[in-house]
Amino acid sequence: MGESTQELMNELTNKLIIPLHDNEILCPTCKGLRFVLEQRGKQAYIESCSNCYNGKVYVCKYCGKHNQTNYCNCDKAREERHKEFILKEIKKDLERFKKAKKIKFNDYNGYFFIPDYEGRVYDSDEVYDWLYNKIKYDKLSNEELPTYLWSTSPEPVFNIDLEDILHDKCEEGYEDMESFLNTDDKDFKLAQKHIDIWYKKQGDAVNTYCEDYNVAILLDDAITEIRYRIRMGEL
Repeated sequence: MGESTQELMNELTNKLIIPLHDNEILCPTCKGLRFVLEQRGKQAYIESCSNCYNGKVYVCKYCGKHNQTNYCNCDKAREERHKEFILKEIKKDLERFKKAKKIKFNDYNGYFFIPDYEGRVYDSDEVYDWLYNKIKYDKLSNEELPTYLWSTSPEPVFNIDLEDILHDKCEEGYEDMESFLNTDDKDFKLAQKHIDIWYKKQGDAVNTYCEDYNVAILLDDAITEIRYRIRMGEL
């Protein structure tokens, strides 16, 4: 049984045609068949090849290691993937920029998002100081400086609706508990009104801010002003 099965697998292997692309070879274990014959005593079993997924293995063009997928974890392969990711992100950002509304720095009154920079949002004064440091101390040229930053939009972290709170709490109480409570009572309405007044007073403290790809803030006017003020000794 084992010999006849092996002969059949050899025959299939000889007839098998698998298209190979760059950096691909037939799996040395299964010869492209994706299955191997395992002999256990007098019994033979056909099992999936543990060294490949599709009958071929990928040879890393940098380190030469064989892998089941085209993903190698050597330093140069990781570096290449990182560069590809950065290029895709740059391309994606440029597409967003083409579609976005453009506003000059000095005409914008809101928060900015600076990518890869401490993960928070910045106001105009902080962005101005950030650009100043890059120009004055890092000696960056205009080509090295960002030409725009994305605006941000607020997202409330929470709101306080007494009816919603009451509903949730009544779920933990007795049957039809909510129906016995008077939410039309003037004191209940007044409590909600006072909470709304307090909430409004908190301003930005109740919000988080996310990048808004609909509005791009152009930095040319700020950069030109900073360079002029540095040249005139004002900064």
